[in-house]
Amino acid sequence: MGAVARLKNWMARATGGHSWDQSLISDSWFEGHFEYAADEIRSSLSAHLDLSQAKLLDFGCGDGITALGVALKSECPRLTGIDITRAFKDLPTLAQSQLGLSQVPPSLDFLQVEAGKPLPIDTLDGIYSWSVFEHIDRPHLPAIIADLFRVLRPGGVVFIQIEPLYYSAFGSHLQRLIPEPWAHLELPDEALERRVLGFEGELREEDRDLAAADGVTPAFKQWLMREYRTLNHLTANELIEFFSEAGFEIIETHRGQRPETPPDELLARYDADLLTTNEVRLVARKSA
Repeated sequence: MGAVARLKNWMARATGGHSWDQSLISDSWFEGHFEYAADEIRSSLSAHLDLSQAKLLDFGCGDGITALGVALKSECPRLTGIDITRAFKDLPTLAQSQLGLSQVPPSLDFLQVEAGKPLPIDTLDGIYSWSVFEHIDRPHLPAIIADLFRVLRPGGVVFIQIEPLYYSAFGSHLQRLIPEPWAHLELPDEALERRVLGFEGELREEDRDLAAADGVTPAFKQWLMREYRTLNHLTANELIEFFSEAGFEIIETHRGQRPETPPDELLARYDADLLTTNEVRLVARKSA
């Protein structure tokens, strides 16, 4: 059986016989998470795990789109997405509208969890997290990473990605309303808030997501500011240190750069690598 035939056969089994069509995708947010993020996660994990035998966890799954992409495109027998919100409740509707998928695959399930509580799942083969760890309260990081270590089987693998990192050009996550790089490091907090709350206009299509489904409303602006103020300012080096200290063996790290050149006044205050490192990826293993 060829690769295409195997994929079609798996698609039919995983979705209860219902097909899905990636060419139907019309939403850029859905496309980015279902295609790019899911494919990058699968590539990173499959280099160290046999996904056809793996029980996986999506830590901080959000709306569940990435988890859906991983579940549909791999042969993993079980993938659980967890999050402190229930944003994933809308996934069946999204899957229908964007893929023509009549139901999510039975191999995929979701749990809402309470922040800071031990994970209600164990004996995992792999864990991944996509642009989540910058949102975790810094004091909780050691306990959360220790819990990930606990639930992972010996020899299991974790893949963590953060983008953008706080000190990078758009590490504020406010770039949809403030396009100037490093504005969050140059402007006082009050000025930054005035820029966000005073924004008038529409978002570009590629900048729309579920949070901005109703446009740039006052509630959306206030949500952006809350998200900005709760960022933990985690750096690439700190992420690696946290996982090393928890007992993980670091297998791979990658640091992505952006082309913007930091202004001299920021280079006088911060290390150049800190300002230009936009993304970190980490693959780590729990020793057998």
